[in-house]
Amino acid sequence: MQNLAIKIFNYNPQWENQFLELKSLYLKALGDKILKVEHVGSTSISGLKSKPVIDIDIVIKNSDILEKEVIKELEKLKYEHLGNMGISGREAFKLLESEIYKYPKHNLYVCREGSIGIKNHILFRDYLRENSTKVKEYGDIKECLAREFPNDIDDYCKGKTEFISEILLASGMKQDDVELIRDENQN
Repeated sequence: MQNLAIKIFNYNPQWENQFLELKSLYLKALGDKILKVEHVGSTSISGLKSKPVIDIDIVIKNSDILEKEVIKELEKLKYEHLGNMGISGREAFKLLESEIYKYPKHNLYVCREGSIGIKNHILFRDYLRENSTKVKEYGDIKECLAREFPNDIDDYCKGKTEFISEILLASGMKQDDVELIRDENQN
């Protein structure tokens, strides 16, 4: 990953509107090729301090549709397919530089329904939405890590792994799945 200055901001309700703008774009382009579009990550959790980057999961029925249709449609929207980037159950996409100014800053992933990639994001999001004390704790961890690693996104992300693992276990995710996520986040 490239080293950009990591800045954490107070929760902004506008992040939900930005997600809805992007969701509309994907639904229009992909229609019935996809099952749903989910707002995940810190910007999807009211009150959580975050980097101002919207995380989005497009959920598909199976991997066949990814290769045959979804990648092609996202390329028409000026996204580049980056592969799974070492994380099981999700495929990453990056908006081409020439298009970045048109949309809110975001990360786009395509996940197969029921995969560890989507389970991870949804369980974590939903747990925090129901636990305001953990929201504050996580926000504080993120601020501390941003101060400690202001230009190192890899170490910043690694520093969040233990907290994320604890939340996933508390959410009912299987130990083996959490260990896989932990290992992938450490690499």
